[in-house]
Amino acid sequence: MLDCLRRRRRRRIVFRSRHKGGGPGFGGLFLRTFWLCATRSVQTGLVWFTKILTDPFHDVKMYHMAPVWLLRGLWFDPMEHAQEPR
Repeated sequence: MLDCLRRRRRRRIVFRSRHKGGGPGFGGLFLRTFWLCATRSVQTGLVWFTKILTDPFHDVKMYHMAPVWLLRGLWFDPMEHAQEPR
């Protein structure tokens, strides 16, 4: 009985050590930030870090209405904000 429990515990420990989660992603983010801070400037590294973290939110803000526009038949942006007044 005790031997069986030890095997189960060993399997769980192996499974947990294989599951990395977001570790490699965040590791790469921090390594790239430190690299930019060391080779360019601290400001460049921090700006890049902030851009990478906030980019998904910006994309959602820009494109959240896109499916509705497509269903309405608006395939192109009319760019009314860029047209000259007549």
